[in-house]
Amino acid sequence: MDCQQLKFDNELSQKRIQQAVSILGERVVGRFLAFALYLLGVRRSTVAETVDMPVETLKTFVKAVLRDGISALEDRRRRASSRRPQPAAVSQPSVQLSRQDECISVDLVGGGHLMEIPTHNRLQLRSVLLSMFNSGLVSARAVADQIGVTSVHVRNMAHKLSEGDVNALIDKREGQKQDYLVTSGVKGELIQQFTVDLLVHGQTSGRKLSEELRRRRGITVADRTVRYHVSNLGLNQIKETLPDLFDTVKKTSKPGV
Repeated sequence: MDCQQLKFDNELSQKRIQQAVSILGERVVGRFLAFALYLLGVRRSTVAETVDMPVETLKTFVKAVLRDGISALEDRRRRASSRRPQPAAVSQPSVQLSRQDECISVDLVGGGHLMEIPTHNRLQLRSVLLSMFNSGLVSARAVADQIGVTSVHVRNMAHKLSEGDVNALIDKREGQKQDYLVTSGVKGELIQQFTVDLLVHGQTSGRKLSEELRRRRGITVADRTVRYHVSNLGLNQIKETLPDLFDTVKKTSKPGV
C-alpha cells in the first residue's frame, strides 16, 4: 500500500485520535500508530521518534505483536484489559495549569490558588506536575503543554518517577546538556521562524522548526528542545490568534503609516 500520494488532514486526524484515546486509552492508540507506521515501511528510528518511544522499546513491541497478536497492544502492567469496561474512576479535585510570566500557576478549577512553580526550575517543575498527574489531579495533555513534550512522554516519565524517584527524571544521555544551551539569539530565530511558518503555512511543528533553523541558519537544536522553548516562550498560546491579528492589522493599516 503506497501512502506517499495520500492527503492527510491534521485537524481531522486530531479529532479521530482524541475519540480513539477516549475509548482505548492513549498508550494503546500510540502503539496502534507505531505498528501501522512500521507496517507501512517507515524506518524504525523514525517511527520511534514520531511516537516518542525508545527504539529498543519499539523493536520489543513489534516482536511482541508478531508473536502474541493484538494482546501485545495492551499495557501489561495493568491487571484489567482496556478493552473491557472499567469501573468509574473516583472523582478527583480538578486542577488547572497556566503560564504566568516566568512561573506555572497551579489553581483549582472554580477558585483557589495552590502554588507557583518557576519555569527555569526544570526538574522541580517536572517532578511536581508529574506527581499531580500520578495522583489524577491533571491530565497528561495539560502537563505536556507546560513542559513541551508529548502526552505519551508524560506518561512514561510519570511511571519512571513513581518507580525511581526524582533521579529517574534526570536525562543521563551524553550531549543532553548541550540541547538546552539555547541563547537569546537562537530564541529570536526560533520566534521568527515560528511566526513565518504560522503566517505562511498556517501551522508549524517542533520538527519543522528544527529543520528550518538547521537549513536556513545552520543552527542545530533538537526537536524536543524546540518544543520546550516554544511552550516556555508562550508561542503555543498565539497559534490561533496571530494569523487573525495579522490580517486585521493589514486591513486597517493605512499605506505609508
